[in-house]
Amino acid sequence: MWSLGEYCKTQLLRQRLEDWSQLPASSRTFLQSLQLPTIHPFCEATKLDEFQVNGIPPMGPMLKEDYHHHMGDVIVTHIYRVLPALMAMGELWLRLFASVIAPLGIAYLIYCEILLVLRGTNSNSNNKAVGTSTKLFSVTILLTVASSVVLLTDTLYILEFGPHYGLVIFVISAVLATRTCKRRQLRWTLQGLLLLKLWTFFLIYDPFVGKISFGDRVEAVQNVTEGLYYHPQNQFIQHLVDAWPVEKRTYSLQLGATVWMPTGDSRTGFPFLLNKDLSPPAYRRLWLETHDHEYVALDIALPEKGHSDKKPLYMVLHGLNGGSNEDYVKEFAHRRIAEGSTVVIMVARGLMDLPVKGWDVFHGARVDDVHMTAKFLQSFTVPKQQTLAAVGYSMGAIILSNYVARSGNDCALDVAVAISGGLDMRFEHHFYRAQRLWHPMLAQKLRDTFLVQKWGERFRARLSSEDLKQSMRAYHVTEIDQHAVAPYNGFDNVTHYYSEMSAMGDIPLGAYQNEASLPEHARIHNVAIPLCVVHALDDPLSTWRTVGANNGLMHPSTLTSQIRSGNLLVLLTKAGGHVGWPLGWLPWIRKWEWMNNAASTFVEAVHQVSQQHTNNRQCVNSGGGKCSSGAGIDTEEDADAATTDEAPSCCDTEETVTVADAEEATTNSLPSVDEIESTDSDTQNEEGQRIHETKETSDDGSSEVGTTDQVHVDEPPLGATEQVEADDQEGLKEEPLSEPVETVESNAH
Repeated sequence: MWSLGEYCKTQLLRQRLEDWSQLPASSRTFLQSLQLPTIHPFCEATKLDEFQVNGIPPMGPMLKEDYHHHMGDVIVTHIYRVLPALMAMGELWLRLFASVIAPLGIAYLIYCEILLVLRGTNSNSNNKAVGTSTKLFSVTILLTVASSVVLLTDTLYILEFGPHYGLVIFVISAVLATRTCKRRQLRWTLQGLLLLKLWTFFLIYDPFVGKISFGDRVEAVQNVTEGLYYHPQNQFIQHLVDAWPVEKRTYSLQLGATVWMPTGDSRTGFPFLLNKDLSPPAYRRLWLETHDHEYVALDIALPEKGHSDKKPLYMVLHGLNGGSNEDYVKEFAHRRIAEGSTVVIMVARGLMDLPVKGWDVFHGARVDDVHMTAKFLQSFTVPKQQTLAAVGYSMGAIILSNYVARSGNDCALDVAVAISGGLDMRFEHHFYRAQRLWHPMLAQKLRDTFLVQKWGERFRARLSSEDLKQSMRAYHVTEIDQHAVAPYNGFDNVTHYYSEMSAMGDIPLGAYQNEASLPEHARIHNVAIPLCVVHALDDPLSTWRTVGANNGLMHPSTLTSQIRSGNLLVLLTKAGGHVGWPLGWLPWIRKWEWMNNAASTFVEAVHQVSQQHTNNRQCVNSGGGKCSSGAGIDTEEDADAATTDEAPSCCDTEETVTVADAEEATTNSLPSVDEIESTDSDTQNEEGQRIHETKETSDDGSSEVGTTDQVHVDEPPLGATEQVEADDQEGLKEEPLSEPVETVESNAH
């Protein structure tokens, strides 16, 4: 049973280990200036009695399982808590290695066919002499064909290799397997093959359209290509894009992406399995009181040479059920303090070992704690003109995007990067692939640690018996949200919860396809600082449809161009997985380098552009965040005015020229608003037209970067990564881009 006394003992021990006397003077000065307690205030003698509130159950495990009515209920619940996770793990491992098993299995079957031909095929004894035991041989055949079915039908494999590769592998494996089974008279194996073929037909035939289709029709990536999407009329954003090195935001094989991880499943799972044994930085923990008199922990990592207000100050939001002990968070902190920046990880209320005295434990729709933390840090960065940057991962990215959109001009940050999160989590509600493959393991851990062990009695007190039973039987996270998180925290249902959690959750789902423009009062219009959303199209946990769509208002080119402030950037990579993006043949060496450096170089670009404008501080909005040339714009007319020389913005430093002029100019400039609006928006949405950077390849294989006004993107353009390397070798200086959407195709197969 959890007790405050035992918890406070661990806090006192931690306080003794955190010796500030050995820190550089600048670090000590910074920590002391924060004037925050180093031990949880609940542990103070005067507040021990305040922690236990009458009517609120104590922290600790669930003491009773009175939601069970009979022994049958108990048995069913235990089956649900164990079996889905085991089944998901087995299927996931098959999908992880299908690209290896299928070709190797085919090679083995061909080898067996050759041996049979060489030895003769009339003798049953000769047939039995080839290979190993009949059972093992049957398993090999079925596993080979099952792996080929995965390559043919799995959405992520189709995204990576296309449909034809899986089709060829399936046909070859099915023909060889059938031929071998008939020769060896493996009748049961033949029946298994027949079931696999019928299952394959069921998977590829789409009854809604009456034709064959490969992969999930809903999740298929069709009219979206990887690249950086942004609004060029916000000139501050244009300048920072120019300052953000292309190679730092391009994930491709040419730039070191791990070759032997073919899909988002492997790019997600293997980094978490391999990137282990990373020691945490020397955190100094301080406690910040929230508006409702709870506390969040600030785990602060300081540079070895001391705190510097000349470098960006980072605020990090971790993932679901995580904290400062997450490996990718520790890796980010190590990299940033090595560069001289201070990193502050906000440990969300009730997570890790944080106690909560009231009912309000962690949930993903709460942004008040983030705002209070950012406001508190802002009070120290603004007087010194220091950049305050926030980086969020997974659930932390969702919360960060939601906070930036909801707070508008009152946002206390200067720049934000949301990695593997989402802008509208309602699309996650029906992401069945993730719910079947990944969620069972996540739901098991979340249920056991969060619902049962830490807040068991509080959930039991607030939930109905039926909701409690269903949450104990939940096999994916959405079911836990539906039966536990949403009702416990007063949301109408899981859709209401996901709407409140999302930066774009106030937009009716029907509007994405049926409306010509984003609703006037959508909160995403209020984004007042540069917000970069980084997402992989092969993310197996958070569907790419939470940040984009093949057409309509959610198409990233349409989305970024219609937001009035123009402060939203969407960086899509074809590969990367969920909080993954591994690099090199030995990815555990470079760990999460690409992901964490992409975030920091974006922040550095904002910092650099801000410093270049000597009158930039005239652009500080009422909340402390930089205006980015578009903050606080309320109408389309204001948005147009903000891009002209008459707009009183320090971010407008270049003349706006026409697209025709841009074609003839030797230096890049921005297209005019009138010409941007003259494009056919319907064609842009449906056919994927967008202005972008592409590579022109000559017959001899040489390439050079060229710019085109509007490119009809039926197929992804060739990548620009080879040109980046060529430019580096020749010492060429990259000219700024003038397109509203920049596409960098990696061809990472």
